Amino acid sequence: MFIRWLTIFLLCASCPHAAPTSTDKSKADYHFHMGLNYYHGLGDQPDFKRAFEHFKAAAFAGSVKANGMLGRCHQLGRGTAKRPEAAIGFFQKGAELEDPIAQFHLGNAFLEGNGVSASPITARRWYLKAAEHGHVGAMANIGSLYEKGQGVPQDEAQALKWYQQAARLGLPAAQAALGAMLASGRGIPEDPVQAAMWYGKAAEQGHARAQFLLAAAQFLGRGVTQDPAQAFHWMSLAANQGHENATLHRDTIGKTLTRDQLNAAAKLTAEFDQRHKPRENSALSTAGRSATGFFITATGHLITSHHLVAKAQKIEVHTGDNSVRARVLKMDPARGLALLHAPMDSKPLPLGMTRPLRLNEPVFTVGFPDTQPKANEPKLAQGRLTSLTGPGGNLRHLRISAPLKPGNCGGALVDDGGLVVGVTTTEPGGQKSPNLHYAVNGTELVAFLTDSPQILTALPSPRSKPLTFAEAIRGAQAATVLLRVQP
Repeated sequence: MFIRWLTIFLLCASCPHAAPTSTDKSKADYHFHMGLNYYHGLGDQPDFKRAFEHFKAAAFAGSVKANGMLGRCHQLGRGTAKRPEAAIGFFQKGAELEDPIAQFHLGNAFLEGNGVSASPITARRWYLKAAEHGHVGAMANIGSLYEKGQGVPQDEAQALKWYQQAARLGLPAAQAALGAMLASGRGIPEDPVQAAMWYGKAAEQGHARAQFLLAAAQFLGRGVTQDPAQAFHWMSLAANQGHENATLHRDTIGKTLTRDQLNAAAKLTAEFDQRHKPRENSALSTAGRSATGFFITATGHLITSHHLVAKAQKIEVHTGDNSVRARVLKMDPARGLALLHAPMDSKPLPLGMTRPLRLNEPVFTVGFPDTQPKANEPKLAQGRLTSLTGPGGNLRHLRISAPLKPGNCGGALVDDGGLVVGVTTTEPGGQKSPNLHYAVNGTELVAFLTDSPQILTALPSPRSKPLTFAEAIRGAQAATVLLRVQP
């Protein structure tokens, strides 16, 4: 036992507690984000060995967040030997330094007894700390503890509360769990319509359990219009992910369908695959183009469209006469979003988070519609929400009447109170239909950021007083930037 903990101590000792200098912080940030790039692959194959080396360098330079990632590498054997006990040491260090990712994974380790004696009570304590920092996975896990009575007395009202928080922030597992509670009337009056709605949100994100539950609801007509073709489509998607019950029921449903219904289901599945297929950027040539992005923190974090930067060799952020090189921190091809960072002070836009949207409400975007390299004049485009779903009823997108051009892609869709409710994008699926313009739903943006709690906690709070329309436009102009992208 002594040797095991001595080993953990020595592994963690390479990460000094001394306050980093500004140079150390720059090195720490560089190595941490390079580590994330190699760990996740960013569209290419992950390189865990190089990721592990960057995380070690980041921790040595004083990065608190690197401890959690070093813990994951040791826990899963990625880039280093698999040593769950060593992982606990890194998780513990990061957790005590208030890193929500380390707190979350430390909670998981205690819940599962992975590298440490199982203790749901201790797991809950670390989940609560992570949830305080905005970690949505921790919120969902607290809900699960209350639902199952693990480490706490079983309490469906508390489970519902935590699931609702995580579901509203876009976590599909929480959306599926919330839907199941609504469907069965546990902790809340039974509401099959709301249950099906939450199943749909999670199913569209690829959550197998939600796809199975949505399929069952559609086959039985519970909370939604009975639709055997839709049911077979969602049941097939769940079965393809290995969901055992879906595999059993898919064939049962399939035997009841006509040929036309089977063809309709196949078309729905093809459309789903197309929506979730990474899209190439047809707007960029080898000469480079301009695009739009907008700041979400005061320290240079900005959002744009994934396809604009997926294969970029160089990205520059232009604000007035200044230009700063930006780097990609995170991308999500399925949602079509990318998070960038430029080392500069910035004026961010507040997010509308999960406020309910209204059909036909006014919206606008400020961007750079001309994709030519010399385009540098921001332009205002106004319109209304003409649909709260995208093509085929997908819940990830909004349809808007604002006239958009390719250069608008990646800009903020803003309501008349100055809150971001979406991110302008090309037509989902890659089609080009005249007079049809779309935005990624703001709930997808929040979900995209949920595993980056440091970003979530740095988001500006919505203003206490509503803005005038003119003030909202000025705020959007201040937050919107021209991106010059070199493939």
